[in-house]
This record gives sequence, structure tokens and C-alpha cells, in this order.
Amino acid sequence: MASSEPALEQILRTLDELTSAELKRFRTFLSEKTMEGYGPISKGQLENSDPTDVASKMKAAYGDAGAVRMTLTILRKMNQNNLANKLEKAAPAADSGDVSAPVKDLKPGRAFFSKHKGALETRLPTVLSTILIQLEHREVLSNQEREMVESKPTSSEKNHALLTIVQNKGGGAQHVFYEVLKKADKWLVEDLESSS
Repeated sequence: MASSEPALEQILRTLDELTSAELKRFRTFLSEKTMEGYGPISKGQLENSDPTDVASKMKAAYGDAGAVRMTLTILRKMNQNNLANKLEKAAPAADSGDVSAPVKDLKPGRAFFSKHKGALETRLPTVLSTILIQLEHREVLSNQEREMVESKPTSSEKNHALLTIVQNKGGGAQHVFYEVLKKADKWLVEDLESSS
């Protein structure tokens, strides 16, 4: 029977059972391309993260179901099958037909990002600071990454730096970027989507 406990708590409870060496290995898998449709979380964001930080960053990057699915995948790669089975029983929706939902949800943001990256490099200046703050708040960007983007001398260079970071972080980060951009400047998103 599925637990009513939130996914974040289920993941945290699971990660708490790992030794420090196992948690380090888990973070290494998380910083690599592990699952199709889910980008890695940067090593810098994960370095020295405790289980609470790791679980929070996974939820921010992948959503509840995606974070559970990623946790199950990594645990199985680590041969932590007992822990994976325990988590799977607590959150069976993560391994049912609902699994495709997070991947499908990422596609609009990922497709938008890929299709309009060039246009975004020239059209972001008016909303860039809002986007940077929101991306940092949602843990797509670290404080250092935000400061690096802000340190660029021109708007074009700032936009290029931000878009490169988001692109390198994969589909999860691209989806969050898309959602943040829609809230920051829905007219820009509508204009780009209608010009397709």
C-alpha cells in the first residue's frame, strides 16, 4: 500500500539509510546522465550535500515522481535493491504507468528551450534578473552560477552564459527554465511559440 507521506520525505528516509560513502556514490550518479529525459544535477550543487539537501535538489529538478524514479534508478545501479524495493513499496506510482508523466511534462520545456535558444539569447534582457533569482530559488542555479552570469559585461553574454548553463543541466533544468520564463514574461513565450 502506498504511503501518504510526501515523496521528499520518502526519499529522505531512504537516503538516510546510506552510509557516507554510499551517499557520495549516489551523488556521483546524480551528477551524471543517469536517466533519459532527466538532466544531471551539477557536481558543484551536490558537493558536501547531506541527504536533506540531495532530496530537496532532486525534487526541485525533477518533481516528486521524477525524484522518486531517479532515486530508484540510482539505488538499483548501486545494487541497493532492498532500499529500492522499500522505496518502491512506499511510492508505487513512481514505477507504474505514471512514470512517463514526468518525462512527458519535461518535453514542452525541453522542446521550447531547444527550438528558441537562439532567439532567447537576444530577447531575455528585460526579464533576466527575475529569471536568475527564480532559477536560484528553485536550485537550478547555484549562487556562484548566478553571480557568474551577472558578472558578464553585456546582456548578450549574460543571456548566452545562462542558457549554456541551463542547456548543460539537461531536460529537468530546461523545464524549470521554461516554467520560470512563462511566469516572468508570458508574452515573450507566447510570441516565440506562435512564431514556430
